[in-house]
Amino acid sequence: SQTAVMLNKRLNNLHDTSIIFDITNKIGLEQSYFDQYDIILCGDMLYDEQISSYLLESIKNHKFVIFGDPSRTYCPKSISDGKSKNLLAEYPYQEDGFYSTKVFRLTPDLLLEK
Repeated sequence: SQTAVMLNKRLNNLHDTSIIFDITNKIGLEQSYFDQYDIILCGDMLYDEQISSYLLESIKNHKFVIFGDPSRTYCPKSISDGKSKNLLAEYPYQEDGFYSTKVFRLTPDLLLEK
C-alpha cells in the first residue's frame, strides 16, 4: 500500500505533501490521537468483531477515513452489499471466499447500521 500511495502522490504532483506511514497498532486509541492526521487509510481490518469495534469507534468522527475491505463480516452492511453512497471503488478479488474488495469513505452514519 505504501508503494501505491507514493505513486499516487508523484502522479498528482504532490511533492510538498507530507505522508507518514505507521503500521504500529493504533486500535483502541482515543479519537484525539487520530485528529492530528488529515487522512487515515485502513486496509483489511474488519475481520474480527472486537478489533473492528475498537477501530471503528476510535476513528468514526475523523474528518476523512478511507477503508479498503473485501466485505468481511464486520464491514458496514451497505458497503458489503454495494448500496452505499460512500462506496468509492470496487475491484475483483477472488481469494478466501471473497469476490471483490471495496474502497469506501467511512462516515458516522455507516456505523449506525445493523
